[in-house]
Amino acid sequence: MPTSKFRCVVGQKEKSVRSSKTCFFGIFLLMLISQVQANMYPIDLNAVYQSALSSSNEYRALEKEVQSATALADIESQYYTPKATLTGEWNQYYGSETPDPSRSDALKFNVDMKLWGTGVADKISAANSNLEASRLVVNSEALSVYHTVLRYLAKIERTRFYLIDNEIIEQRLKDYVEKQRTASNEGIASLSSLKEAELELSRFKDSIARIKASIDQMFRSLREDTNYQTDTPANVGLNPNLLEQLLSVNIADITEADIKKSNMELRNRNLLLDYQLKTASAQRERLVVSLVNETQFEVYGSDEWRAGDIKTDSYIGLKATYDLFSYQNDQSQKSAYYLYDAEMERVYLLQVQLSSQLNSLQKDFLDIKDKRMSLMEQITLNEDLVSTQEKELLIDKLEYVDIVKSLSGLSASYGTLLNYDLSLIDAIVDTMALQSTQFLNE
Repeated sequence: MPTSKFRCVVGQKEKSVRSSKTCFFGIFLLMLISQVQANMYPIDLNAVYQSALSSSNEYRALEKEVQSATALADIESQYYTPKATLTGEWNQYYGSETPDPSRSDALKFNVDMKLWGTGVADKISAANSNLEASRLVVNSEALSVYHTVLRYLAKIERTRFYLIDNEIIEQRLKDYVEKQRTASNEGIASLSSLKEAELELSRFKDSIARIKASIDQMFRSLREDTNYQTDTPANVGLNPNLLEQLLSVNIADITEADIKKSNMELRNRNLLLDYQLKTASAQRERLVVSLVNETQFEVYGSDEWRAGDIKTDSYIGLKATYDLFSYQNDQSQKSAYYLYDAEMERVYLLQVQLSSQLNSLQKDFLDIKDKRMSLMEQITLNEDLVSTQEKELLIDKLEYVDIVKSLSGLSASYGTLLNYDLSLIDAIVDTMALQSTQFLNE
């Protein structure tokens, strides 16, 4: 990742005049570090994502629901598959003499095959919409896991770059504090100046310790959110080139139409809307045409039939059933239409929410961009201040504690820049989630 996107490090030599060469040296050094880091992670974004996905109970549960929806879709698409039953009856009569079982016994083999019905097309369409909606939910869950992993790894990598910046500052702070201590011990500078310098160094170390701890916290949060665990967090990271590309994404150009077209939750709701409508239409199937067959087999045998013979009561034919009136079916259809209307309201509400979320994210994104640009100017001025102070040290115009304060302020500015970039990562990844898009694979 070209580190100059984040900051330019001041030169390290105390008595050298800060020049463009010094700045370029800092950039070159950190670009070299970036290139090393780009290849130092055995466990990258894709590896973490695949591991997290494989350990996701919710993802596996949703895959089972897809299998269930597939089975239901098969039922509707293969409505013509015959239904076969085998029935045997042995009855004891109350009001008349019970006939001899050897004369009245029979096994009935019935086959019922649906040839056509007024609700067939709607039922098939509804089942397919439900299946497609289930698949979208699975894909949405996979994308959610991906966005979670991307968010944490991007924040971790950006925080690591902050720590690299401050390793250089820390060394320089220690050098200047030691020089201030020497000056104070020799009576050239006051003891209070030494205490001020030591206080600045202590505050700096405390800040760095908290930032280092935040990386551990992010790995813990990653584990809580995705079940991904690692015993070697140093081996886990995001390619710095991907981090640079992620931070350069401009979400301000994304439109509401883009979101409505690709958002998986909205697409899922629209499919469920179609499912509700088709289910309501097919709820009361007026006409059904079937092929029916009943074959009766003799069981015991008699004077007329041998055991296993097919009896003359067997038949095959067409059956047409027309629903003239059914209060239950009529109410079920009304209920289904009410559910369709309810789903329509939810779809409209979701569209409004998506538009509102996009507008909010874009506003935050642009605000952070403006603040970041202003901060970069301050960092440049702070670096120039350090360079000027280094020159003034040569002519005894100030004490070492002054440059210690300036370096501490520079570190604080880097910390603010880090927070801005972490907020940018949130805004960009949240927008990707709204658009249901994936970033880049390593």
